[in-house]
Amino acid sequence: MAEIHYSFTELDSDASFALLGKAFEGMPRGQALYFDNHFCKGELRKLQPDTDVWIRKWQLIAHEKICLHKIPAPAGREKKLGLIYFLHPELFHVKNSQKTVPLNSNHNTIFYCSSAKLSFSVLAKQPFYAMDIAFTTSWLSQQFKDASTPFKNAIEQYIKTNVPIVHTQPCTVEEYRILHELKDCSMERHHSFFVKSGIYNLLANFLTRFFAFGKKQQVQCAIQYDTMVKLGKKLTEQVKIRPRIEAIAKENNMSVPSLVRQFKMVYGKGIHEYYVEHKMELAKKMILEKKISVKKMAQLLGYKQVTPFIEVFVKHHGFTPGSLKDLIP
Repeated sequence: MAEIHYSFTELDSDASFALLGKAFEGMPRGQALYFDNHFCKGELRKLQPDTDVWIRKWQLIAHEKICLHKIPAPAGREKKLGLIYFLHPELFHVKNSQKTVPLNSNHNTIFYCSSAKLSFSVLAKQPFYAMDIAFTTSWLSQQFKDASTPFKNAIEQYIKTNVPIVHTQPCTVEEYRILHELKDCSMERHHSFFVKSGIYNLLANFLTRFFAFGKKQQVQCAIQYDTMVKLGKKLTEQVKIRPRIEAIAKENNMSVPSLVRQFKMVYGKGIHEYYVEHKMELAKKMILEKKISVKKMAQLLGYKQVTPFIEVFVKHHGFTPGSLKDLIP
């Protein structure tokens, strides 16, 4: 059986992703490549949930032996790091230059840097699933800037090294849980912060073990995504209750600056802006679809007088809520 070889530096850019699809005659559709030909069958999906971080889900059956060769990134480019999770490690053979990288149930996660040279081959006729995450070193530093000083120092020391390290570890139970959540989710339909939350938790788990930190020094991500997701949901459900930032911060054991910064990093806007925007979008939808009067809508949203509601509505939409009556059939 002939072997099929493909070399690449990275697969993060749209151009490099498209070239891979072209080489294996994949059908591009949005942020995914679909394959059903003599090379392989299945799909490869990608998402960029944040600046300088990428995630790909590989779910394929190779009809022939395929060998992918990651060549070192050219000098001068910002250093990138990557994590690859193999859910069927027994089907893969990985080499770092000429040295075989152990890959089995006890070593099914590979951590590598962009200067490393790696070759991957997978057995034909066997379905497999893998997930890989790539990120820049500046992104990594930013996400863990609130971690403990020893942990941050360990990250910075690793970033500065020029050694093309390739490291393997087993998945923990918690990592398997996160991987299966990401595997089952539709990355295009889920909010990007859901995917980011999974990535951060995977990194926190892996790096804590990689730098040999015990449970007493578990890393804390710069962004508490679970907290931010719950807060966003609460704001959209309790539209009559104006958010009090000091109370929210105290409730979540956070400082006000940290709460404000983290919320904006997740949602791209401040807490009050997010809250008001949701209220005004809800008001527009309810007036159009439910034919609710302006006065009634103001009451439903917690306004004691209709005038303040109209003023906020106009500021947000650029027209009065009453003008929507002309659009109602």
